[in-house]
Amino acid sequence: MASDHAPVDAWHMAARPPSLLLATTLTLIVALGASVFGAFFLAIAAGLVPFLGSANALGPAGVLGAVTIGYGVLAVVAAAGLWTHRAWAWPLATTIHLVAFVGVLIALETGGTGSHILAGLALTGGGLAALVPPSTREALWR
Repeated sequence: MASDHAPVDAWHMAARPPSLLLATTLTLIVALGASVFGAFFLAIAAGLVPFLGSANALGPAGVLGAVTIGYGVLAVVAAAGLWTHRAWAWPLATTIHLVAFVGVLIALETGGTGSHILAGLALTGGGLAALVPPSTREALWR
């Protein structure tokens, strides 16, 4: 009996190392956080969320929201590339986590040690740590 399925080569069936799975997951979490943050700022810019009653903040809030949502979309693209073993995804995901890590460090310096800031530090630092092992890079450059 002939199979209706296309043959699958060993490369596509290769197991993903745990570091690659972790990097992909943390990149998706960064994407979700950026998208929620961006949507909140777009809601402020649209006047749906009162923000200290300042009309001067509406323009910058809209720009920040749009840029942050774009960042979230790039993070989704990076996570998809990591999941599908694309070599271009490694530098993109690394850049995304570095930018997020710097942002969290700035928030840590200016905003204190709130649990949300410490969680961001763990997520972005964990994402960078998961991208560094040779097994992650080898899985992408087969």
